[in-house]
Amino acid sequence: MQSYEFHGPTHVEELNVMLVEPSAMQGKIIERSLREHGVGYVTHLTSGVEALAQLPVVQPDVIVSAMYLPEMTGTDLLYQLRDSDDFRDVLFMLISSETCMEQLEPLRQAGVVALLPKPFSPTNLQQALDNTINLLSPDSDHWDEEELAGIRALLVDDSRLARSYVRKALMNAGLTQFREAENGHEAVKLLEVEHFDLVVADYNMPEMDGYELLQYVRQQYHRRDLPVMMVTSESDSAKLAAFESAGVSALCDKPMEAQVLHQVLSNVVGH
Repeated sequence: MQSYEFHGPTHVEELNVMLVEPSAMQGKIIERSLREHGVGYVTHLTSGVEALAQLPVVQPDVIVSAMYLPEMTGTDLLYQLRDSDDFRDVLFMLISSETCMEQLEPLRQAGVVALLPKPFSPTNLQQALDNTINLLSPDSDHWDEEELAGIRALLVDDSRLARSYVRKALMNAGLTQFREAENGHEAVKLLEVEHFDLVVADYNMPEMDGYELLQYVRQQYHRRDLPVMMVTSESDSAKLAAFESAGVSALCDKPMEAQVLHQVLSNVVGH
């Protein structure tokens, strides 16, 4: 089987959605909402097993899934996608009434384009679809391709899946040069011997977290103006304020917000 690649739809009408929802009634409601928002192609399946089997046929741009499926959870489905050589880059959106952070955090770490409540509002869905399109096909006409290709990015996260998701989002935007580190200590070692134009780091990491890495860059690194984007699901206002005070270039929530990512890239290339 050939490796799956993003189709890169530029408009929601071109978006190919695989909807995984065991409830026929909920499936109809969600599918109708997707079509009302302009989505051109929706394939409704009722189980995770069926979704995995149909991936080579449907080749979706994004999977929209419920949390609780007959044979597995939405989390299980996402992790099987991320472990697949052929479909690890398919975007994933969860629609669920689940509010427990312990249940949602693994999804954030593995990389989801949106976590929508059930029921969701039209605004919720529109924002999720906009973010999906922007991640798949960034509007980078105002960026120089050579400048983007020349950016060297350091991705710092203890989760391999999270690093992979961020790397794909940056690749879609035009970046081609990456190094990766599992924690702040590894990142510092790379910063000491290599040149980077951008650091994208998680906050919660063992040994040396993202805040400590940010402090190192702003206080000890020879390029104290190096752009540092923090990608985190942290909601503590005091900690977020500390990031701002320490000089973070941008704070990006998990799920990753394409608009924030693109703004950081614009700053890096000087536009």
